[in-house]
Amino acid sequence: MDHIGHFLFESLKFKYIQDGIIQIKCNEDKIIILHKCICRKSPFLNNILMENPNEIEIILPLEYRVMKEIRDCMYLNSINLSNSNYQQIYKGADFLGIDDIQLKVIEWSINYNLSNKTILNIDVLVKSFGLSGYSYLEIINDFMEKNIEEILEEESILKINKKRLKNLFQNYPRTCEENFCRTLIKWINENNESSQTVNEFLDEEIIIPSLLPVSYLWTDFFPFLSKYGFPDSSHIKWNIMEMACFFPIHQMNTKYIYQRYEWALNLKVGQEFDFYSGNYKWVHAYITHVIKVNTKNKYERINNVTIRVPCIFMSNTVKIKIPQDICKMDFLFHQTEIWKKDLKVNDYVEVVLPSKITIGKIIIKREYIVIIQFSDNSFIKHKLTSDLISNTMDTNIPQISQTDILNNKNFDKMEEEKLYYYNELFE
Repeated sequence: MDHIGHFLFESLKFKYIQDGIIQIKCNEDKIIILHKCICRKSPFLNNILMENPNEIEIILPLEYRVMKEIRDCMYLNSINLSNSNYQQIYKGADFLGIDDIQLKVIEWSINYNLSNKTILNIDVLVKSFGLSGYSYLEIINDFMEKNIEEILEEESILKINKKRLKNLFQNYPRTCEENFCRTLIKWINENNESSQTVNEFLDEEIIIPSLLPVSYLWTDFFPFLSKYGFPDSSHIKWNIMEMACFFPIHQMNTKYIYQRYEWALNLKVGQEFDFYSGNYKWVHAYITHVIKVNTKNKYERINNVTIRVPCIFMSNTVKIKIPQDICKMDFLFHQTEIWKKDLKVNDYVEVVLPSKITIGKIIIKREYIVIIQFSDNSFIKHKLTSDLISNTMDTNIPQISQTDILNNKNFDKMEEEKLYYYNELFE
C-alpha cells in the first residue's frame, strides 16, 4: 500500500494521473489536491464523497500548512512534526477522523517532546484519544508526579481552564501546597478571575490554607485574600493559623486526614462515627463523653509553631485522643463492615494508592474480593476488609462491557494491592 501511496504522491507533482482528483480549499484560500481514493482514509472526507460522488472541491477550516502535512502523511505514511505544529496537526487529524495520524502525533510527543513545558498539552492529546490513549497515561502521570513542582512554574499552566487546574491540584500530594497556592494566585491574576472563583477553590478545598507554611500565610496568602474582598478578620486568620501549625507537628499532609481532623473537633456527645478496632475492622461507635484537656485554650507562638488544645472522646470503654488518634476515626458508614458487605458492582469507592487517594468503580465482586477500575483505566484487586477502601461519590470512569469483564481470565491472575493497566489485562 505504501508503494501505491508513493506512486500516487509522485503523480501529483508530475500530473500524469489526473483522474479522480479533488481539491481541498483551506483557510487561506490556498488549494491542496489529492486523489479521491486517498481521501477514503478520512471518514469525514469519505462521507462527503459518498453523498456527492462528483464533488471536485471541499472547503475545510484548516490551515494550509497543517492540511499539507496531513495530506502528505495520507500518501507516504510519514509526517514531519515539530513543537510548533504537532497540536494543530493532531486537531486537524481529529477533525478528519484519521486515527493513525493522531496516534503518530501522540507517539512522537511522548518519545521526543515530553518536557515540563509541553506536558500539559500532551496530557490533553492523550486523554482526548479515548481508550486507545490509556496505555500512555502511565507515562504522563509518572512524569507529572516527579516534576509537578517544576510544571507549576511553567507559563503554560496559566492558560489552562479552571476545571483542568482543579484536577491538577487534586491529583497530586499535598506536600507542595505552597506551590499550588502560588500558582493559583498567578492564574487568578492572569485570567482576571473574581472573588467568586477564589471562594470556589477554598470551599471545595482545592487549596487548603492550613497546609501552608505559617510565614507564607502572613506574607502572601492573607494579603491575597484581602485583595479579593475577604474579611480581614483576626478570627478567620487565627483559625487558619491554628490548623496550619498542627500539620508540621503531626505531618498530616493529605486532604482526607485534614477533613477528618476538622470534623472530629466539632463532634459532640451522642454523635456516631466509625472506629477502627484493629485487624482491618471498622465498627460503629457512639460518643458518651467529651473531655477537654486542661491546658491553655489560646495560641502560643514558639518558632512559628503553635500548640492547640486536644480533646478526648470516649466510646464505650475506648478513649480516643484528638489529634493523635485521628486515623482511627472516620465519617459514619464510610468503612464499616456493614457498608462493605452491601457494596455491589458499579458502586464507587475511594482507594488509597501509594502516591495518592483516588476514586474507582467496582467492576467485579466475588465474596470478599473486589476489583476496582480507575479513570485512567488502571485496575487493582482488594479485600473488602482492606482499610484502604472507603465510601465516596461517583465520578467519570470509562465504560467496559460486562461481557468483556466476565470473559477476561486475566482478572483471576491479578495480585492483591498491585496496580494493573488496561493493556496488561485486555489484549
